[in-house]
Amino acid sequence: MGKKTRASKQKKNLNKTVEPITSVCNLSGLQDHNAYGNELDDCLALMDQSIQATPAPPSTNDSLNKDNSETSTNIESSNCPLQQRLWKGPTPTSSQHASKSAPGNFILPNIQVELARHKQMGDLSKFILARCKHLRMPSFERWIIDSKMEEATKRRLVKEQAEILSTQEAHQESASARRKSSRDEKWQKRMKRKRRDLQSSLEKHLTSSGLRVQTNYDPVIPSMADVEDDATERLMREIKLGAEDGSKLNAKDVCEELCKQACEYSRNLQNLSTHLGDVQSDQYFGKSSGGVVRISLEVNGPDEGAASQNGDSASYSLVYSRKSKTDGEKKAKPFVVKINANHYEKLREMFHAVHDTTTSTRPLRVPPANTLGKNPMRYSPATNVFHHLIFCLLLRYASLSGGQQMLDLRGGGMQGAIHSEVFDCIAKQDGSQDIMECFASPLNVYNSRYFSIFHKDLDWHFGSCGNFFSVPLGFFRNGGVHEANPPFSPGLMLHMVEKMEEHLNYADSLSMKGNECALTFVVVVPSCSSSSSDQNIVHQFSGSSFGTMLKSRFLSRHLVLNAREHGYIEGSQHLRPTRFKESQYNTSIFILQSTDAKEQELESKRFTGCEFEHDVRQAFASRHQLELAHRKKDETVEEPDGGNVKISLPPKENTNITKRKIEDMNERNEKSKEAKSVRTQRRKGTKMS
Repeated sequence: MGKKTRASKQKKNLNKTVEPITSVCNLSGLQDHNAYGNELDDCLALMDQSIQATPAPPSTNDSLNKDNSETSTNIESSNCPLQQRLWKGPTPTSSQHASKSAPGNFILPNIQVELARHKQMGDLSKFILARCKHLRMPSFERWIIDSKMEEATKRRLVKEQAEILSTQEAHQESASARRKSSRDEKWQKRMKRKRRDLQSSLEKHLTSSGLRVQTNYDPVIPSMADVEDDATERLMREIKLGAEDGSKLNAKDVCEELCKQACEYSRNLQNLSTHLGDVQSDQYFGKSSGGVVRISLEVNGPDEGAASQNGDSASYSLVYSRKSKTDGEKKAKPFVVKINANHYEKLREMFHAVHDTTTSTRPLRVPPANTLGKNPMRYSPATNVFHHLIFCLLLRYASLSGGQQMLDLRGGGMQGAIHSEVFDCIAKQDGSQDIMECFASPLNVYNSRYFSIFHKDLDWHFGSCGNFFSVPLGFFRNGGVHEANPPFSPGLMLHMVEKMEEHLNYADSLSMKGNECALTFVVVVPSCSSSSSDQNIVHQFSGSSFGTMLKSRFLSRHLVLNAREHGYIEGSQHLRPTRFKESQYNTSIFILQSTDAKEQELESKRFTGCEFEHDVRQAFASRHQLELAHRKKDETVEEPDGGNVKISLPPKENTNITKRKIEDMNERNEKSKEAKSVRTQRRKGTKMS
């Protein structure tokens, strides 16, 4: 009886802990999965049974041999000139860096935590967009990114303050050791209590919740958001400027509630992560590996063979099926995320560049997707690890985009990328193929070396070199040309400029010591005009970083690309059938160089000459209309007699998007009817009088 009572109490405590994040919605990617519904009837407490925190002993007999029958998949399609290479491929430098970072056993992200985070980020974005009808998802994405940047500064301040207090406490303890009187002991206790109150008040000022800052914080949800932050103040200005005249919307109250919910959700995720524990990669290689998550791969299309040949439109579904219920109820619905076939193959090659090298402790090789079945129990351990990682990768970046990207393609604009021809143009001027992308992700990166935000626990499996804001000053001591196309978020761009100037100043200091360091940054950001009336609110916020680069002593050149004459690659390119979009605003290209790089530029004219401007404008040219025309051309087939017949293809737009448009249209119609009835009543009242 004692054991049953204790187990029932633990179960009740678990339900209390997980209660705020139990109703997790199903993820369906581009469209609803045919075999499964859109809602979940189960909770995360039940999902706890699918992952065991205790790792199984590794087995050397289950190691995967390389598949000799595998044929290399060519991601670049020769039939479509618009189909660019998604990844340039590994270089000797990147392979050397990756091989040093691939241990035999490593910690995997917990899928349950990733699902809960995605649900909570979706709740946060729905809350702010529902309260402020005029806002769009990019406003919420900017608040998330800038709040996390300010959170890093706050945590550094807390850490520095804690170090100061500990140093003072050590000095006082040494002094009290020399004085043993009771009066000194009372004074020591009083000072210790005072320092504890000071630390508590500092943390209370930094967090809306007033609770102590936890060591493990969430990588996406702001855990120290406050209405006095610059990111929140910018969001309040957006709310006030876009609100209708006479609206009773209180921007400060909305932002206070948003910050409060974000801090609460972050604490919930920390509690859930602590309860579930870590997931070790060795669990997939152990003999008793039945408790780990196994994700199946399904091909979306008429047949699997067509998917491997026509990667332009094929996509895969990653299905995470939970355990069946045993109480006679209906089967628990799985979670489904989708990814384009080309991006799946790109991630597979990037995974091999890190984990399938000659120096890897345990080489991991994943066979091609068209050779896999639907039963994950028959997959190799390396395949299960790979599917685990890309499932978490898709969820993590969808959460960063607002938690609605995989449902209706909203969000993801901050993850846009420049054309591969732009990188080729920069590499042509530099004469090197080893360009570093300072802001990228495994989903949108083109070069083999890049920085990303989730390097610590996720992105390093796909070749990430770290976080741009965390690298030491000596990282760029060899100089070179590096590209930066950051998320267009004001706070992040300002921190980026400050960090770049630190690296350029360090390069000049090396040059003064006799060590040549020709360092160049090619920065792509939105243009900001001098007149505040000629730009929107976002460009006004970005004016600080823009002006800093214009006045910087490291500036060598500034180019402006006119709106609608250039374009980018969609941030959600791994989900969409199309890749390119047209820019609606001007874009600036800054060339920031150290002293040695400027001296070389005087002779070579690599970035200040006319050839570079011509090539970069041509590389940036928008491909959106050309892509649409190409897709329309593919919708026609030739008849035997030579004529063309239009084929009625299924709509490419998501059903959720169509439903949302219909709801918006109905809402506008209702508002117009109400306004019309009010005008009619006023006219009747005027006639009666």
